[in-house]
Amino acid sequence: MTNTKNFHRLLRIAALSFSGALACAILFFAVLHRSLPPSDEAYGQPLLRALWDPFVIASIVLYTGLSGVVTTPLAYFLLRDRRVLPCAALAFLIVALEVMMVTPKFGVAGWLGAYPALAAALILCRFARFRPFSDKI
Repeated sequence: MTNTKNFHRLLRIAALSFSGALACAILFFAVLHRSLPPSDEAYGQPLLRALWDPFVIASIVLYTGLSGVVTTPLAYFLLRDRRVLPCAALAFLIVALEVMMVTPKFGVAGWLGAYPALAAALILCRFARFRPFSDKI
């Protein structure tokens, strides 16, 4: 690949990494909000009102930025010779399922578990002999 193609591929992967991180951060806070105990002050508060809290917005921005910075190089490395969009869709699906399954029971572990889930999804994309993932069709 030429340098221009590599750069455009990096930009696509970075955009997908940051947007996926944003979607997963919002999903995490929404699931966390829905699983709050009745003793919590935010319990029963409408979801959009809770998401617009300045602390929550700052947390979402912080976690999105950190996650995007961490996951972009990993995804770029593991998705060599792979089609980016099908792999990104699978990775997002796996991470979203992990967040929705782990967060209600274990709270913050739902966010921390998203990183190994993403790594597993990217490794699966890298080594699976599934035609839609391969650049060489």
